[in-house]
Amino acid sequence: MIENQTFTNLNQQSKWMKQYAGCTFSNCLLPDVNFSHIIFEDCRFDNCNLSNVKLGDTSFKNVTFNDCKMIGLQLSDCKTFLLEMHFANCQLDYCSFDSLNLKHSSFQSCSLIEADFSSADLSKVVFNNCELLRATFAQTTLKSTDFRSASNYSFDPEINTIDKAKFALPNVLGLLSKYNITIQH
Repeated sequence: MIENQTFTNLNQQSKWMKQYAGCTFSNCLLPDVNFSHIIFEDCRFDNCNLSNVKLGDTSFKNVTFNDCKMIGLQLSDCKTFLLEMHFANCQLDYCSFDSLNLKHSSFQSCSLIEADFSSADLSKVVFNNCELLRATFAQTTLKSTDFRSASNYSFDPEINTIDKAKFALPNVLGLLSKYNITIQH
């Protein structure tokens, strides 16, 4: 196990250990790297490119991603035990969070274009200043989820659990898109 180390400028040829605790990864270019079966606990990724990283049974336990490019990740392939991820200023377009329990995760100023949250539990998650254009919410638990500062979300409230979810005008109108109606201001 590697503990409390800082790694800078790692690339696709870098060798990976099986477990990292309290480590920081900064300015790393890691697209398409295989993170399968690696455990990251209390780690940070700052200004890294992690697009299309392979995540088979990867553990993210209280991991923070800041200013990272993470396009096309299959986060639903991660281990779910103690899963906790925090994203700030990240590009998470085309990522799959399918069936994950994300109750202890956070999203701050992220792009989540066409992200898939089908069957995920997003209870009490705050999408603070997030772009959700064409994101998929189907059979998703959205109890007390906060969409007030999110933009461009559109989903069917009848096939999702939205008890006590928070919305704001004008973006709340995305909940009516399935009805193909015209709304005037």
